[in-house]
Amino acid sequence: MTRDLGWSIGRNLNAFNDVLRGGFGVHEYEEPIKLIWLDKKENKINLGWDETIKYLYSKLKTCHPSNIEFVKSDLELAKQHAGETLFELIIAIIKNHNHIELELN
Repeated sequence: MTRDLGWSIGRNLNAFNDVLRGGFGVHEYEEPIKLIWLDKKENKINLGWDETIKYLYSKLKTCHPSNIEFVKSDLELAKQHAGETLFELIIAIIKNHNHIELELN
């Protein structure tokens, strides 16, 4: 379900995490919800190493100066296909919310 809230959220994983927590007009703060992720196989490929590297390059341009070395380290790992992919990062964010039941299809 989508609702026209008259405002938009940020375009980053921190904003995604905030919206999952709730309280922004779609669902209440920590209201139990079920999230059904369709096309897991395709999304796992599409959010794999190439997209992770693009994401980290973008994050490097906008992150706080105190985080630059952390992002650079993550970027170097991603270039070696080590660490977490963007798909894995998103799944971890979702699973960090005890009020969300995640179903991967």
